[in-house]
Amino acid sequence: MPAFRRLPLLLLAAVACFAAACGGQTTTVIQQLIVPATSIPIPTVTSQSNFTVAQTADLNATTNLPVAGGYSGTLQLGGTIQQYAQVTQTLQNSAPASIAPLSMAPATDGAHAMDVSQAQVLFYYGLLFDARTPAYVSPLPSPTDPPPAPVTLTVQVPATVFLQNVNYYLAFYDPQRPSLGWQQKFSGPATVSGTTLTFTSAYAFDRYEQYWLAIYAVSPQAPAPTPAPTLSPAISPSPSPNSLVAIQAMMGPQFVCSGTPCATGDIAPPTQGPATYTIATNVAAPSISGNATQLTVFPLTSQPSDVLYFTPPLANAPLTTNAIWDFYYYIDQSIWAPPSPRPTSTPAPTTMMALEFDFNMGMPNYAYNFSSQCLILDNDHGGPVWQIWGGGTQGWIDSGLACDPADFTPNVWHHLTWVYRIHPDTLQTEYDTLTIDGNTVSVPPAIAIHPVQPRVEAKTFLEVQFQQDMHQALDSSATPPPFKEWVDIVTLTYW
Repeated sequence: MPAFRRLPLLLLAAVACFAAACGGQTTTVIQQLIVPATSIPIPTVTSQSNFTVAQTADLNATTNLPVAGGYSGTLQLGGTIQQYAQVTQTLQNSAPASIAPLSMAPATDGAHAMDVSQAQVLFYYGLLFDARTPAYVSPLPSPTDPPPAPVTLTVQVPATVFLQNVNYYLAFYDPQRPSLGWQQKFSGPATVSGTTLTFTSAYAFDRYEQYWLAIYAVSPQAPAPTPAPTLSPAISPSPSPNSLVAIQAMMGPQFVCSGTPCATGDIAPPTQGPATYTIATNVAAPSISGNATQLTVFPLTSQPSDVLYFTPPLANAPLTTNAIWDFYYYIDQSIWAPPSPRPTSTPAPTTMMALEFDFNMGMPNYAYNFSSQCLILDNDHGGPVWQIWGGGTQGWIDSGLACDPADFTPNVWHHLTWVYRIHPDTLQTEYDTLTIDGNTVSVPPAIAIHPVQPRVEAKTFLEVQFQQDMHQALDSSATPPPFKEWVDIVTLTYW
C-alpha cells in the first residue's frame, strides 16, 4: 500500500584493476602534482601514448573492455540484462569532446595547493548503453527506476604508468546533470593491490546517454577532492509559483502499475497479485472540464489487489521548497457499507480498503515523498483515518486527521488540496494542510515532519499518483460491481 513506488536502490560497484604496456608515437607525460614539500609528491612517470578507441559489443554478464594504450579489462553486470542489448565503450587519455578536462583549483588558503589536471588522469572511460542498465523488470511504477543490481568494472594499468604511494580516485560525469561537472571523488581512494585498483560507488545508467569516468591520482598528503554530493543539491525557491495544469490528461495505460512490487502494502497476504483495471482519458462525463480521467478497478474473489495510476515526470529539474496539489475527484459508489455512513465493526467496508493520493519530488539520492491515503476501516479498528507516508523506514502512520465519509459521498464532485513544504537543508518533508470541499485541517506539528526517502537515481522529477486498494471480494458466488473513480482539473503549483 505504500504509495511511493520508486523505492528500488541500484548498487553500482565499479571495481577497476589495471595492468599492461603502452606504445605508440605521440606521447603525453603524466606530470607531478604541485603539493607542499611535506607531502608525498606524485612521481614523474614515463610517457604514455595518446590513444582513443571505441568498441560496441553485445552486453553480457561479462563484457570485455576495448584494449587501448595498454589498458584492458571487463565490465560485469548483475541483475537482469535485456536481451540483445549492446554497450559502446570508449577508452582515451584525452578529455571527451565538449567536456572540460577533469581539474581542481588550488586551495584558497594556499597551504594545500594542488592541481588535478589532465596530466594526472590515467584515462577516461565512456559508457553508452542502448538499454537501461541494469534492465528493469516489469511491472514497475515507471521505467525510470530499475531494481538493484551490481556493476563491476575491472581494468588493468600498464606497469610503466602505475604510480606508487598515491591515492587513486574515480571522477564521474553525467550528461543529464552537466551543472555538476566532473563529480570528483565519485569513488575512492582505491584499495591498491599490485597494479589493481578497487573502487566502489553507486549509480544508475539511462539508455542512450554518454557517461564518462576518469581515473586519476593525487598525493596521499594533499587534501582529498570534495566528494560527489550525497545529499540532494541545494534547492533555490523559484522567483514565482509555477503551475502545471490538466495533469490528468497526461495519464494513460502506459502509466499504470498493479501487483507486487509496485503496489505492496499492509493488505494481507503480504504480497498482492495484479488487479484487473482500466484507465480512460478525455472523459466528457462525469467531468468538470470536459477532460476527466476515469480509473476503474474490478474486485477479485481470489485475492486483495491494488492499482497505482501515475504520471510521467512533470518537470525535469524542479527548484521548489513549497508545493500545492489541487484536484477534483468523483466516485460512483459508497466506499462504506450501509446502513450508516460511518461503519461499525460489522459490516466492514464494501470493496475498497484505501484511496490514496500522492505527490513526489525526486532529487539525486533522495525523494521527497508526500503520500496520503484514507484508510477505510471500521470504528473498532481505528478508522476511517487519514494516513501519511512517514518516510525512511516508518511507512504509513496515522496523521491525526479523521477521514470523514462525507468527503467520499458518491456521484458528487469533491475538491481536495494538499499543501506541502520541502526542507532540503534538513532533508525532511512537511505535510502542512489538507482541504476537502472547503474544510481545512492542519496536520499536527508532532506528526507533520518526516525524513526523505533514500534512492539512487540521477534524474529530478515531479510526479503525482492515484491509487486504489481493494480487499478480496468475500462472496465468491457474487460479482461485485467495478469501482470507478474520476479525477479532473489536476493542478500542481510549486515554488
